[in-house]
Amino acid sequence: REYYECVGDVQNVTFPCAALCDADTGRIAIYYGCADTCVSMAFTTVDEVVDYVKKHSSV
Repeated sequence: REYYECVGDVQNVTFPCAALCDADTGRIAIYYGCADTCVSMAFTTVDEVVDYVKKHSSV
């Protein structure tokens, strides 16, 4: 959704690179490549990921 995620060598593509989880807080830091031109970091929680998967899973 950000400009730097949409414009670059590989447009409109993000590449997850790594994730770190703080077991005490459940906070997850996700490192990802943006349009093959830069690296960014996003934050979420384990609970948010589980809720999203449950809501959007077709299995």
